[in-house]
Amino acid sequence: FDGGAYAGFKPIPSVNLHGVESAGSSYRIPSIRLESLIAYTHTVPRGHMRSPGAQQVVFAVESALDDLARGVPVDPIEFRRRNLLRSGEPNPLGEAWREFRGVETLEAAVAAQRPLPRRSGARRGVGVAVYDRPTRIGRSSLRLEADGETATAFVPIPDTGTGAHTVVRDAISRRLGLAPERVRVRYATTAQLPHDDGVGGSRVTAGMSAAAGLAAERLLAQGGTGRVTVTVEPGDAHPVTSCCVQVAQVEVDADTGRVTVDEIITAVDVAAILHPASHQTQIEGGVVMGLGFACLEDLRIEEGQVTAGHMGVYTLPSFRDVPRLPVVLVEGGFGIGPDNVKAIGELSNVPVAAAIANAVADAVGVRITRLPITAEAVHEALRARERP
Repeated sequence: FDGGAYAGFKPIPSVNLHGVESAGSSYRIPSIRLESLIAYTHTVPRGHMRSPGAQQVVFAVESALDDLARGVPVDPIEFRRRNLLRSGEPNPLGEAWREFRGVETLEAAVAAQRPLPRRSGARRGVGVAVYDRPTRIGRSSLRLEADGETATAFVPIPDTGTGAHTVVRDAISRRLGLAPERVRVRYATTAQLPHDDGVGGSRVTAGMSAAAGLAAERLLAQGGTGRVTVTVEPGDAHPVTSCCVQVAQVEVDADTGRVTVDEIITAVDVAAILHPASHQTQIEGGVVMGLGFACLEDLRIEEGQVTAGHMGVYTLPSFRDVPRLPVVLVEGGFGIGPDNVKAIGELSNVPVAAAIANAVADAVGVRITRLPITAEAVHEALRARERP
């Protein structure tokens, strides 16, 4: 990995990206060797954001799996169906999940796919990609104060726009029997609560709902009024994993290389959903973020200098770029903590690039190995194939 200059924005001791562990993590792979190197370079400092490292690794692995399947030859979907983990089987790093619903999630995504009309002269392609990500509880804390009519929860995390404070409010409201508007959530200072691992790692909902449930239980045990402070630890709940399967439909103009993404189906293995609207927006927002990573965003670094110096050049997805985004929820999963939850925030952005690249390969038979997947890259690959 190109880590850029300095060690900033890398909040783990190794200063690396733990997403490397996602390499083949969804499949029956009896032996694996992973080596991850991150280099300091004279470029923009890089850091962690929404499944750090997983997008790059899953793009490489899922692209390679498609090539392997076609080389056998076996249909890429059938290839995955045969090799996905089952419940209780160890992943390549030796971790076995009580429940692994990869096949069920794959089947749900495939069942939702329908042929789309093809534009004149364009070639249609369909691609699939798979990702699974664990849900774990980090170390966190919560203070709950109540007087019988209202309650205030002091939490060590800010709400970064994901609805984390709403999750806390609703959890306490349900347990104390108070209307949601009678429960306030306040962001505490570091002096008010013990250490917290911070917002990240897909652990906020699991950790905060567990802390809220424990605090409400203890408050009720003392009559429902007063003050309690609780702490949850990583060992308080056994981690679970969630599967995400995406199917992309694209059209490719073989003369210009232009890629049009018409649809990205996202099937997600879920447990209890605490706030359906927030859950849905996390999924859809993640897909759009993955679309930008796959097809648009590029700093264009030349000799250490960023040439995409403004938002007119460093393009993000707009509404005109967003395709159809069907979402399929595979319900009934085994979750974590008292509310039986699974993380959602760092799932749907990860397989997008691989699904689109696989769809492009299905349409015109060329493999794009670098991102973003631009018309220029596809055109060059098509011309290179024609050269003797």
